[in-house]
Amino acid sequence: MTGDKPDQRLRLRLDHSALGTRRCLPLTATNPGVAAYLRRDGNRVVLVVANVGAPAAEKVTLTPPDAALSPGTYAATRLLQRGAVPNVVVGADRRIRGYVPVTTIAPLETWIIELHGGMRDGG
Repeated sequence: MTGDKPDQRLRLRLDHSALGTRRCLPLTATNPGVAAYLRRDGNRVVLVVANVGAPAAEKVTLTPPDAALSPGTYAATRLLQRGAVPNVVVGADRRIRGYVPVTTIAPLETWIIELHGGMRDGG
């Protein structure tokens, strides 16, 4: 997590219980230098995206191999960095399709994104 401090990481883990759980769902990324997974603890869900490669990764698409979340639209909030990320839409089959969380992720950078809601569209 480039640019953060150890106490910031500890506070983040204490404030977001999903980061401390063993429940982890790896996601498939279109760039082999990017690792991504969902972690959840009850209704709390975080998405972790890490560029473990040397070059920047652009327009990386994430897809879970299996059902991931309840259907609906999830508001996405970055936990360490500033800036907006797109909402996550989960289909009736409980899968995320073609989600691109960021345009560019720098080398050795990690994004932690909290997902809120799962509200069905239109209500």
